[in-house]
Order: sequence, then C-alpha cells, then structure tokens
Amino acid sequence: ELYKHKILAIVHRTLQKVTKEKCIRMAVFVIKAFVDAQLAWLAQRKGDSSTPGILALTKCNRNSGPTFFSDIIGFGLLKTIQQLRKKKYGDEDIGEALEQCEEILQDNMEDLTSFTQYVGELQSGVLEWTPVHNSTRFWQDNCKKFEENQCALLKELAGLLESQNELTLSVACYDLGELVRVHPLGRKLLDYPGLQGSKERIMTLMSSKNDAVAKQALTAVQKILVDSTR
Repeated sequence: ELYKHKILAIVHRTLQKVTKEKCIRMAVFVIKAFVDAQLAWLAQRKGDSSTPGILALTKCNRNSGPTFFSDIIGFGLLKTIQQLRKKKYGDEDIGEALEQCEEILQDNMEDLTSFTQYVGELQSGVLEWTPVHNSTRFWQDNCKKFEENQCALLKELAGLLESQNELTLSVACYDLGELVRVHPLGRKLLDYPGLQGSKERIMTLMSSKNDAVAKQALTAVQKILVDSTR
C-alpha cells in the first residue's frame, strides 16, 4: 500500500526539508526497509533464501516484481543519501543505515538505466532539468516506450501540464515537444484517447506569467507546428 502511494517520493521531499535527527532517522529507515525488501525478493527469486511473505512483492508492477532500487534512484534519493552521509549524527544507526543503502544501490547500479530514472522522476510528479531531458539520444532510443501500456507514461507526462510547480510545467512542455519531434507519429501522439486537450493546454501555457514556462510552451508548440508540415 505504501508503494502504491509513492511513499518514496514523499520520503525524498521530507528529507530535503527536515533537519531534526528523529525525522531524518524515520525517513532513512523507511528507505532502508525498501532496500532490504528488494534484496530479499531478489535472493528468494534466485533461490538463495526464503523469507516469509516476501513473495507477495511479486504482485508489484503487474506481477513483474518490485523495482525499489530503480525507484530510489529515479526519485533522486541516492544523491540525497550521499549528501546525508557527509553529516554527523548523534544516532550512529542513521550513519550505518545510510552507508548500507548507498553500498547496496551502488552495487546494483548496472541494472539501472536512464529510462528507469526518467520513469521514477515522472512518477514522483516533480520534473527537474536532469541530464536525461536534454539528451537527444535518450528521446530517440526511448520515444516508442511512451506508447506502451496504452500510452500510460505519455498520459502521466501530459497530466503534469496541470502541475502547480512551474519547473515541472517547463520540463513537461519540453519533454512533450521532444517526443513529438522524434517520434514517427509526431503530433498524432497527442491525439491518443486520454490525451485530447494536451495541445490546447500547451498553447494556454504560452501565456504563463512565468517566463520559463511560457518559453518552453512556445518551443513545444513550434515543434508541434513544424511536425504538421512533414
């Protein structure tokens, strides 16, 4: 239930704001619980161990199993963990838990991809100018993945056009513009069921009082209009 409600994204935002050691401890051990659960699930799948109740995690992600490591990386928690490790705590358990989490995540880094990071960021509901957004290679390699599962990711991205966060709005406009630019279907992508109104919303954002939002919305509209001529 906690996973379904994107608790990792909430924990990340909490860690970025709180300073009290008790609050930090609670958030860190929530992360540690997810890391331990992923480890236990991987070990059980390989037949290395048997933990009661751990097979229930197989139901995650439509029965494909948990992706807690990827989610933690995607939400930017590894970087936050590394920053927190530089601080000193009266409670030694906090430092030990942070060290264990970082080591485990680093050991499993090879299983994580830039697309996984993007999905994690998208599902957090908050977009930032991380390198993946400005990578032409990323969009060319992954544009068709946005059509999978009845355009689930594309719908999630379009939904962020209603965000109250101006940075998220800017990045969402840019991302949709890039998808239209590189995808074989071009602007027809935005005509899928559940996406109607996305083009109009981007046009509305051209009048945003925020200069960055207005600029990215204008750029996205230009890409959509250019696509109509090809």
